[in-house]
Amino acid sequence: MSQHFAPWTLEEIGILAERQLEAPLHPYTCGNNSRHQVLVPTKHGWICIDCDYTQDWAFEQDFKERWWVRQN
Repeated sequence: MSQHFAPWTLEEIGILAERQLEAPLHPYTCGNNSRHQVLVPTKHGWICIDCDYTQDWAFEQDFKERWWVRQN
């Protein structure tokens, strides 16, 4: 899968935030400690609010608005 690197637009941040909360998929999580809260998307990439972990990419498909919602 291809990766899409930050910086991200406000629209992209919104899509990723919704994916983290609503998707029936495993969320993006901290690379230091998987027991931390899920990562939060920002303009500059993901941040973990429990430590200093950051990640500057997400999978390209995650920027397709609500792709995880099954279309009937």
